[in-house]
Amino acid sequence: MTLKAEADGRMFPTTDRSDTVIDCFLNRARECRIPLFRNHPLIGIRQGDDDCFVLEFGNEVAPVLARSVCFATGSLKASPLLTQLEKLNQPTETLVPSLFAFNVKDPRLNDLAGVAHPWVAIRREGQKSPQLGPLLITHRGVSGPAVLRLSAWEARELAQSDHQFTFLIDWLPEIEVAKLKERFADIRQNQGAKLIRNTPIQPIPRRLWERIVTCCGIDDQITWGHLSKTAIHKLLEALKAASFHAEGKTTNKDEFVTAGGIQRHSIDFRTMESRVTPGLFFVGECLDIDGITGGFNFQAAWTTAHIAATALARR
Repeated sequence: MTLKAEADGRMFPTTDRSDTVIDCFLNRARECRIPLFRNHPLIGIRQGDDDCFVLEFGNEVAPVLARSVCFATGSLKASPLLTQLEKLNQPTETLVPSLFAFNVKDPRLNDLAGVAHPWVAIRREGQKSPQLGPLLITHRGVSGPAVLRLSAWEARELAQSDHQFTFLIDWLPEIEVAKLKERFADIRQNQGAKLIRNTPIQPIPRRLWERIVTCCGIDDQITWGHLSKTAIHKLLEALKAASFHAEGKTTNKDEFVTAGGIQRHSIDFRTMESRVTPGLFFVGECLDIDGITGGFNFQAAWTTAHIAATALARR
């Protein structure tokens, strides 16, 4: 499998296809003659005699005894194994969604689905530190790397609010308010006859700029030379601190990342073995680890799996 590096450091196969990764692992398992048992859902795990674990399956298969068990289940969301792990005294953090888009109903976004802004700053109301990156307007609201980053960093806080919250967008994060005022003054002086709706401030997409201008109550025929001080104030606010309300997270599909899971302090990251229940190993997303993009979560899964596999082989 040939890999490529994205600009932000993520690694992906050059095919950009998930089945390339799946085939890579399946082919390697066959080469190593590792038996794979499909359609064998694990529904229970408990400690038996002689420090062995008893694994119970949900398709009338006889229980299996194992000296060590490695969990590579992905998210433990809605998993019946959570209760079993609690009985083994394995501590977990509450599971909440991460990396999701925001549902927004707002006239400033109506009919703009597909419009992408290359660089915005977005933050939850009351927070000072924004997340930066591209933003995509969707049929349901907003998505894109900047939105996904915010949902990741504040996954627990957003879950506590049932994903109903106010957030602010700075459409021009690289231009300070004072500099933007100077830009307006320069345009008024040197291009005063131009219609405001026809002169977007880069890199704001034209369709988005036109909608922002309209929602500020600025008539389509108003020129920069005739822009009132009140309108200038409204436009500055709309560009630097546009307030939106999220009415939940996008629900067209399950989240592909979950925050929470096996508590990190309960794991020896040199081996990925549980400090609480020796013989149990945990890798990937079942751990309380979630990155700001899916690619980093893949890397975390593969890295922890390599560490665990190496440790298991040495036992």
